[in-house]
Amino acid sequence: MIQSGKSARQRVGDVLCAVEGLERRDCPAVVSIVGPDDVAEAGAPVTMLATLSEPQSRPVEVRYFTSGSARAGSDYTASVGGRALRTPSGILTFQPGVTQLPITFAVRNDAVREQNETFEMSLVFARGHTLGDNKVTITIEDDDSYTASITGPAEVPPFGQHSFTLQLSSPATRRETFLVTTEDRSAAAAGDYSPLRNHAVTFLPGEMARTFTVTTTAVDGLPHDKTFVINARPRARDVPAVAPFTVTIDGGHSPLAAPPGPALTEATFTHDYGWGVVNASASVAKLLGGATAFPEVPDIGGVSWGNDIVRAPEVWAQGYTGRGIVVAVVDSGVDYTHPALQNSIWVNPREIPGDGIDNDNNGFVDDVRGWNFYGNNNDPMDDVRSPGGGHGTHVAGTIAAAGLNDGPQGVAFNSKIMPVRIGPFMGQPTTISAAIRYAANNGANVINLSIKEFENSEIANAISFATSLGAVVVAAAGNDGLPSPLFPAKLATLPGVVSVGAIDSSLILASFSHRAGDSSSVKQVVAPGVGVRSSVPTGLPGGTSTPSGTYATWQGTSMATPHVAGVVALMLSALPNPRASGVRDRVVSALVTTSQQPPALTSTTMASASMRSAAAVATAQRPGQAAPITRPMPMAFQAATPAPAVKPQAFVSVELERAHHTSAARPIAFRAAAATSDVAGLQALSRLSGSRRLI
Repeated sequence: MIQSGKSARQRVGDVLCAVEGLERRDCPAVVSIVGPDDVAEAGAPVTMLATLSEPQSRPVEVRYFTSGSARAGSDYTASVGGRALRTPSGILTFQPGVTQLPITFAVRNDAVREQNETFEMSLVFARGHTLGDNKVTITIEDDDSYTASITGPAEVPPFGQHSFTLQLSSPATRRETFLVTTEDRSAAAAGDYSPLRNHAVTFLPGEMARTFTVTTTAVDGLPHDKTFVINARPRARDVPAVAPFTVTIDGGHSPLAAPPGPALTEATFTHDYGWGVVNASASVAKLLGGATAFPEVPDIGGVSWGNDIVRAPEVWAQGYTGRGIVVAVVDSGVDYTHPALQNSIWVNPREIPGDGIDNDNNGFVDDVRGWNFYGNNNDPMDDVRSPGGGHGTHVAGTIAAAGLNDGPQGVAFNSKIMPVRIGPFMGQPTTISAAIRYAANNGANVINLSIKEFENSEIANAISFATSLGAVVVAAAGNDGLPSPLFPAKLATLPGVVSVGAIDSSLILASFSHRAGDSSSVKQVVAPGVGVRSSVPTGLPGGTSTPSGTYATWQGTSMATPHVAGVVALMLSALPNPRASGVRDRVVSALVTTSQQPPALTSTTMASASMRSAAAVATAQRPGQAAPITRPMPMAFQAATPAPAVKPQAFVSVELERAHHTSAARPIAFRAAAATSDVAGLQALSRLSGSRRLI
């Protein structure tokens, strides 16, 4: 049989070399090459070593091949015995008796910022000899691709000047400038510290560290710890973003002592109301270690009556307004030009507007004010032309509207809204889960989900991810009047997730609202969701235009949910570090355990449709008011709803339990109102919502 490959002499040589004691002078050799795994761009030349396993009596030629992303000449040079290897392939020669050839590898240092590059060299015998470990791979580390970080004291005294350092990972190879800006959290720049606004910190070539100072100004100290954040934005587009640095101003580590107010009482769970009506005053006071709620203040009334129900004004009076807290509205988008919202929109501090570059390396280009996952672009504007348009703007207004002139004021009016658009109504599970993850990854402290969806593991995993980062997820219970919350609100058994049902101005559960169910492990609370007036985009049908913007009065658990999201923002703004370990669970625990008790109805099941649809007007008086305030229960979309079919009315005589806020329970007078039939009501809601997604 004819054999290919080795010559007859080589085959004989292989056999002879395997016999002990025979002449090994011309036995086939094995070639190998070794070298370092990586080299620095500014480092000294390194040596790769090509080796023959056997000395030979005649010259041996070995062919080399180079490859990789590095380019010969511009990125590196390679040479053997002073002879440059200028081509990607060629011949290396081992002279008789020589078993090693040193190959000098030198990296050319430039001022071009680029990714790390690779160089590979392979060796193959030119005339059929056997092979060994014949390839080496070297990574060239670009010294211009440095990263920057902020270092300094994580805790500072309330008064004084404090030094911080902007540190590069390697010496600057060119002039580099960073713009340093401080951002309020629980600390306010006006009275607690002197802010920095685009303060330039410049590195000269060869420098690795530069210092800057921040001055705290609380001469008389602080009643409790407060925080602010330092951001550094690189002026050059090709420098990676800098991680923000949180600074705590030391207030003595003592919790703020709540002034005298209504005693805190433990909430109880019911099938319909869950843990009861949200109470911001008691929740914040408990979170700060107080034994009583904050003192009561006069009602605002009017279009901001929902704030009175959730006891937000009492918290504002203590200086907590949501400052420094970011609330993501995952919805149909937000009209960020609305006069009541334009100053309440989150701005990504690590993104340079309009430069077409993903400056913060989060995977989204120019996401200065959030992201549109529906259109896959950086404009999360609410679209009035789409089904459900205006929904996200209405939700955002309840959370953070400025309260201009005749417009309502948001529960946490100094918080920031992160618009994340998933609609109009056809957001798919992948879109919704991506939106939730975006909000969490970009610093949202609270995520408002006024949506409903079929049960989906992708969305559930995204919510778990968000809460694992410290965010609190607040979700609408649903508008079908069913015995338990729908998805994703049904995830309120998980840590950090809260479900929200809707009540009217008399604290009566809305006919459409889903109940909490029979398990007290469900963290469901209720908040105003009937006749809620809030911001909507200009041109939205049914909206009322005013000098301070366009507003509309709507109903739904979608409207109740942002009340609770706002209360959570108030709670977080009272803490020095809202994303610290354990804060999420402390906030949710305080929220549910301090809720106000609902009216003592004769049946907590409310099985009959007529009782579920009963409406009432509450009259109540709080300290400091000359006369009782009468609160009607306006119905949203009244013109679009068919004429109600009058049913027998349920009359309820109760005393509203307000022990948290007054020294004695006050009587509440109820009157019956015409009730829409269940079928007609659900049909009307279906027509108004346009789909199953937003509620």
